[in-house]
Amino acid sequence: MASVAVWLVLACVSAAGWRAVSGEMFTALVHMEGLVRLEGELLEGLNHYIQADRRRLQELEQFAGQVRSAMEKVEASNASQHLLDPVNSFQLLNRYTNGWMKLKDKVPGVHENARDLMANISVNQYLFPSEEDYTGAITALRRLQDTYQLTPGTIASGKIGQHQGLPLSSVDCYRIGRSAYLDDHWLHTRSWMLEALGRFDEEGEEEEELDLSSVFDHLSFAEYKMGNLKKAVQYTRELLQNEPGHERALANLRYFNEEMGQQHSTEEEGGEG
Repeated sequence: MASVAVWLVLACVSAAGWRAVSGEMFTALVHMEGLVRLEGELLEGLNHYIQADRRRLQELEQFAGQVRSAMEKVEASNASQHLLDPVNSFQLLNRYTNGWMKLKDKVPGVHENARDLMANISVNQYLFPSEEDYTGAITALRRLQDTYQLTPGTIASGKIGQHQGLPLSSVDCYRIGRSAYLDDHWLHTRSWMLEALGRFDEEGEEEEELDLSSVFDHLSFAEYKMGNLKKAVQYTRELLQNEPGHERALANLRYFNEEMGQQHSTEEEGGEG
């Protein structure tokens, strides 16, 4: 009997001990499972950061390549001769306005070499062209287009007269078209936006990405202002193919279709009369 009692006591102690150990193990396991889930979330965040950083570095490499190409053109002649080409002059102002001025948003100032670069930009920023200089250069290109009846394709190729200047990118053409849009110049808006689309199809991944939805949006409105409702509908539908949830485009499409319906009714009534 004594041996049985001892065994029972030991069994009770062992059961209690096991419950304590198993409880601790369960608590630890739940915590570890939480750590596994947390690590998955952290990895996702890290992947997003790496992808964003790669895009940032790619954009910096693209800009550096543009500057190198320009410097090579200058070295092949001289600065004065290079800048006689109005496209080259525009490109210089363009690089400062849309490149060097915006570099601070793309270069984190955590490394010493980045701090040196940003300090150099800050010290010399007073020499940078103004926004008015940049818009003036765009206006000069559009005047050149009208004066000599040049197509956007000719200007964008960089070859005006005997000089072979730097070609414009699809984004450059978009910016010129956007300037025309802000000036209510619908023919220029259309021609430059179409040139932007054509150049986009020819460009590789090394160029800055063009916002296709915005291009179609501008084309749609320009065609509407010129009375071309069918074209306005066409470009609005292309915008919606690219961005199905675009609320303004959906509203515009309904409006344009209503306008076309009213025009059709008016034409029928005129025919009957």
